[in-house]
Amino acid sequence: MASWIQPLIDNVVYELVSLFVAAILGVAVPWLRQLVNSHLSQSAQSLINEIADEAYAFAEQVYGDLNGSEKLSHAMNYAIGKLNRLGLSITPEELRAAIERAWLAHNRTSEVS
Repeated sequence: MASWIQPLIDNVVYELVSLFVAAILGVAVPWLRQLVNSHLSQSAQSLINEIADEAYAFAEQVYGDLNGSEKLSHAMNYAIGKLNRLGLSITPEELRAAIERAWLAHNRTSEVS
């Protein structure tokens, strides 16, 4: 084989391997990013639900003599403060939904007992 052919083959193989690696990374990196974000959002949602449960329990114990909307307001304020301290932010609607979920869960267990 001529001496000039081997460097040409080496360059072609190198370019093909580089394209293959770039294609794999082009698919793998977004997939990995989505996987990590999904895990983080599940962890954040779990934490938000835990804080909502805590906020509901707090409002129910401390402000039990108030009406529902006033207790909800106190629960929301408690949860917003805790979420802010943890660096989490969600919309008021999302927070209210989480607190309402805690209320429903509590009422279901109260009915069963």
